[in-house]
Amino acid sequence: MNEDIATEARGLTRTAFLNGWRRLRANDAIHLGTALWVMKHVEVVAFHTYNIRDFEKFRELVPFRIEVPRPIQPQPMQPRLL
Repeated sequence: MNEDIATEARGLTRTAFLNGWRRLRANDAIHLGTALWVMKHVEVVAFHTYNIRDFEKFRELVPFRIEVPRPIQPQPMQPRLL
């Protein structure tokens, strides 16, 4: 957490309030603000959360997708013939 992330989070909270959306909780705003701050340094394609219901209404506030993570599942090892 740093001042830039706090500024991003505050801006998100204000925008959500002005749009009449359910109040954006501080911890959720910090998560989204962190993703916006990271975007200044690397490409952010998606914001992953299992709590999609709380975040989906804020998709208009951020330029990346908000989605449930889909981890790559390891494939079973194939037996090797000698």
